[in-house]
Amino acid sequence: MELEQADSILQRVGILAMMYYPDIRTDDPGFDLATEVDWCLADTTADVEAFEQLRGLISGTILDPTAHRQQLTARVYGLVPDAGK
Repeated sequence: MELEQADSILQRVGILAMMYYPDIRTDDPGFDLATEVDWCLADTTADVEAFEQLRGLISGTILDPTAHRQQLTARVYGLVPDAGK
């Protein structure tokens, strides 16, 4: 994954996490978490295992940013070769 892709994922997740509030039920017909996660991962290249891990972390981060953002950030940037070097 390229650094620009990683940055884009985290920016999109941040936008959605700020827009989500607990009164929105995940089974509400006007809210589709899977579609939101797909948008976060649009144009992302990662292997299937990493992609599925990201889907879970992104979902958790949208619904509860405080509990999941650190793990998501570490995983996303961990997929970028030479990130932080």
